[in-house]
Amino acid sequence: MRNRRHGMFWGVALALGLAWIGQPACSDDDTTGDQGVCGNAVIEASEQCDRFELGGATCESVVPGSNGPLGCTLDCNYDISGCVFSTCGDGLVEGNEACDGSDLGGQTCVSVGFSSGTLTCSPTTCTFDTSSCSSCGDGDKSFDEECDCGTDPADLPAGCPAVNGGPGASCSLSCTFQSYCGDGITDAGEDCDCGLDPANLPAFCFDVNGGTAMNASCTIDCQDVVQCSEDVWETCASGSVGTCCDDDWGANTQCSDHPNTTTSYCLRTCGTSDDCYWSNFCLTALTPSPACWPQVCGPSWPDTQMNDYCTVEGVAGAGGGAGWCLPIYGRDAPTDAMYGICIEAGSIAHGQTCPAHSIDLTDRVESMCDMGLCSLAAAGDPTGTCLQFCDWEAAYAVAFYGAAPATELLPCPVGYNCFSESYLDPTTGNRSGDLGYCRPTAVTDPTAGFTTCSLITGGLVSDPGQTCGDVSANGRCDFINFSGGQRTDGSLVGVCAAGTTPTVVNPWDPCTAADVCPVGTVCINQDAFAPVPTGAMRCVPYCDTAHHDGTTASCTDLGAPPTVDGTPVCTSLSQLALPDGPVDQHPTRLGYCALP
Repeated sequence: MRNRRHGMFWGVALALGLAWIGQPACSDDDTTGDQGVCGNAVIEASEQCDRFELGGATCESVVPGSNGPLGCTLDCNYDISGCVFSTCGDGLVEGNEACDGSDLGGQTCVSVGFSSGTLTCSPTTCTFDTSSCSSCGDGDKSFDEECDCGTDPADLPAGCPAVNGGPGASCSLSCTFQSYCGDGITDAGEDCDCGLDPANLPAFCFDVNGGTAMNASCTIDCQDVVQCSEDVWETCASGSVGTCCDDDWGANTQCSDHPNTTTSYCLRTCGTSDDCYWSNFCLTALTPSPACWPQVCGPSWPDTQMNDYCTVEGVAGAGGGAGWCLPIYGRDAPTDAMYGICIEAGSIAHGQTCPAHSIDLTDRVESMCDMGLCSLAAAGDPTGTCLQFCDWEAAYAVAFYGAAPATELLPCPVGYNCFSESYLDPTTGNRSGDLGYCRPTAVTDPTAGFTTCSLITGGLVSDPGQTCGDVSANGRCDFINFSGGQRTDGSLVGVCAAGTTPTVVNPWDPCTAADVCPVGTVCINQDAFAPVPTGAMRCVPYCDTAHHDGTTASCTDLGAPPTVDGTPVCTSLSQLALPDGPVDQHPTRLGYCALP
């Protein structure tokens, strides 16, 4: 048995190539031998290494210039089989290279300890470059993250309402900002969002989402609170309660009745005119309580005229102050009294850019023109140019009748001329109000400018000594036909247009529909309102009903020939359109000489 054990020992010893073979054996109590015991994981005596103990040696220290894993042989000598000479940048992972070029050894940001991103390799050290890896979700905002609210609802960072991607979260699973109901910002899919902080409410919010205030406007899930059905100035059922919505400034409204109208409107309530907004005053006659009503002006009101200064009650710039009496365009019947709205002066000067909008009685002074309107170059433009108001009748009287300039009225700036937009309804003959404002001349604006003139004489408003013929060959004063089909046939003012040589030389001469009459005349059936003769077409002159003392003045000064039926008189175009109807109490000044 003893010999068998010795045989096994020597067999192993030979196989391992032990260095001490043939040397005298140590006694059982000799622990300081000079050979050591290879394999006990302790470097002793002449051992270079022992199992995994390398004594701090590396491939580089053993084989200079190499890299890779240094090993230990069974006879406790260095194993350099893993030491290789690698080249960083050749695209091959060699030696102790973690990566090389695009060869990442199958590793990703996630496998090396990050949550997402793109792992790359350093081109000089062949080590992993984790600069594009993200640690989104750890609750600590990294340089490449917009936010990071983490994943632990019990340990949310400051300003985080929920974990990343959770209900109501402000931060997504990819650590980017995302909108949520309650952040105070009305996002797509939300009707409103008043937030959850009563100390930091957005504009037009009077309580937080789902708040209990009477005027709370937003539910907890960011939907409008349905408390009303009509906005300011929409019609409502008389006596209805709760159907009128608060206006956009948060003021209370009511369904108001006016003693002179049969229609009820949702209006802003008020105590004094200072509570009202642009161009409105507090009207006590409204029921059930006073409310804001447009400041009315015009011939039907004391001491006010159309296209003239007027005053809005209240504090100037905050619902009151100087304004301009703007004609109301629509008239239901020719017997309607002429009235308008006092348009409060804004703060945007003539010629300056203004926001595009219609005349909205809830607008504020800072968005309105100073004594003017916002004119757009084309429909749908977001902005336009302020054009100043003017009194076209005063400008006409100064130019063609030698009247003294009306110093109390607004003169047009240099390069602009006073123009009138007044239309006749071709069916009813009703006339719109004579809105006068300063249009650029053709010299100031060759593209869209107008050169205003008299439809009667053809002379220029800016220089009565010249005619449209001096502006262009065969030029003549004519109406403007706007894109909406409206024809400015309600005033004496027209614009110069290119014309053709008249085929009829003198006024009152016979004509046909194909003829071109002289300037200031029109080819019509001059005998249309007399029993005999019939069908007589003549080039009949236009005339000014006011200058000829109304509709009873003689047209002999315009060369009217005597007829068997009487002498033609200057009759308003609006009244001629209604020969069998009621008398137009406010007819257009433009007319032509017709038989009585």
